[in-house]
Amino acid sequence: MDARTPDASGAFATPPRRQAFWAFAATVMAVFLTALSQTVVATALPRIAGDLGRFEHYAWTVTAYAVAVTVVIPIAGGLSDRYGRRAFLLLGVAIFTIASLPAGWSPDMVWMTVSRAVQGVGGGIVSAVAIAAVADLFAPEERGKHLGLVSAAYGVAFLVGPPLGGLLTDLLSWRWTLWLNVPLGVPIMLAIARLYPGTEAEAGSEPPDLAGMATLVLSAGPFLLALSWGGAVYPWTSPAILGLLAFGTAMAAVFVFVERRAAAPIMPLGVYRLRPVAVSIAVMLLTGFVLYGSVILLPLRFQGVLGLSAAASGTWLSVLLVGMAAGGVASGQLVSRTGGRYRPWGLAGTGMMTAGAFLMAGMHSDASAAATVACLGLTGLGFGFVLSTFALAVQNSAPSGLVGAATSALQFFRQLGGMLVLAAIGPAVALRFASRAEETVPAGLADRISPARLEALTRDPQALLDPPATEALRGAVGPADALLAALRDALGGAVGDAMLVLAIAAALSAAMALLLRVPVDEDKRAGPSEPR
Repeated sequence: MDARTPDASGAFATPPRRQAFWAFAATVMAVFLTALSQTVVATALPRIAGDLGRFEHYAWTVTAYAVAVTVVIPIAGGLSDRYGRRAFLLLGVAIFTIASLPAGWSPDMVWMTVSRAVQGVGGGIVSAVAIAAVADLFAPEERGKHLGLVSAAYGVAFLVGPPLGGLLTDLLSWRWTLWLNVPLGVPIMLAIARLYPGTEAEAGSEPPDLAGMATLVLSAGPFLLALSWGGAVYPWTSPAILGLLAFGTAMAAVFVFVERRAAAPIMPLGVYRLRPVAVSIAVMLLTGFVLYGSVILLPLRFQGVLGLSAAASGTWLSVLLVGMAAGGVASGQLVSRTGGRYRPWGLAGTGMMTAGAFLMAGMHSDASAAATVACLGLTGLGFGFVLSTFALAVQNSAPSGLVGAATSALQFFRQLGGMLVLAAIGPAVALRFASRAEETVPAGLADRISPARLEALTRDPQALLDPPATEALRGAVGPADALLAALRDALGGAVGDAMLVLAIAAALSAAMALLLRVPVDEDKRAGPSEPR
């Protein structure tokens, strides 16, 4: 019997509790593996780029992984609805683990980039299927607390990964930050194969939606690459970026045309007509925008404005990430204990996220450590509440056969929101920094610096972020301390302006959360049949 369908009595036919527990534990370990590898490798990336050369391709490995994950998520979610979760969990962990071997052997950055893209395929499969797997293993009223534990796995990875990556890189080699996945991945695969229940998911007589998968890749892939490369690798107005955007947009139209006529679409468009799904996707798109924007802007404030080291900046940022994990666990428990009341906790999450973003926008350089921790913790809790609550709302409102497609759509749009802000945040901060520097650098001080040097400093705040560059500036410019103070004020204002935009996006997500209504189906055992 398919664990995702009700039995004759209307109750969900979930596996025995002991088997469900161990299967879920194996699933969480798969999530932890992919999340841990991301943080471990991120710590080693400067050493990797230094050893392999082509430092200008430093960001390619991150881009390749992120684009692959985003494109694969909706495909894996849809296919797992038809062919079962266990096979795809095994496939995802296997691809991720096997690709770690050539990644660790990389002789150059091109090889590394390709290997990381393949790892992204595996990571995307695991990310999509792990959330939907909760519906295989637990009845709706129990899913909240277990989805919260998935969030906790990310939180633990954020804490453990950076020091582990540094330790492996310093004591052994950066290659072991990738090879570590093999001794971890193999037992996880064995655990999934042994413990995860098999399902009798019927693929039906229709062939797989190959046209839908192809057009999805050809639409999302070029669009995401354009967002990643625009303004960094190529100018936004270059033929390469404009061509990628035009091609991606055209293929998106073809994708919609194909999916509307497909017998078994990989991304069923009907699921977007469900109000809880549509509202949750809008909230998640905005949340991805705010979350990824905060992760980019906060280190810029900590290092460039407050003058903290990279290590200290990472410590402060961990408060946000740990708060996010705690919020995921807490909201899952609260939704479960209040009988599936999604809207109050969705409003609580978007409200905390909005309040935290506004507080971060107005954070001054003399803010106390306690105030900073409180601000970051509040924002992180909001993120956690939002990610867990809206995932539950979608999972418990979508038809049983579309749980994977619906939850993966949620993750896809969260990633898309992140890619959008990553494309926009750099140019926006640079423009505001240059504008504010004109106001903060006194005229008398500007007259004592060559116009070319001053223009270079106000276009790029690198001198505030790199200690050697700061010392070089002190030796080259007479009034260096006064100039650095003025530039820090300008950067702080620019970051605050960008954070204000994120706060407005968070407020829009709170307004969207007011529209959340989840009609409770008696077969889903979420309580009385009224909107939640």
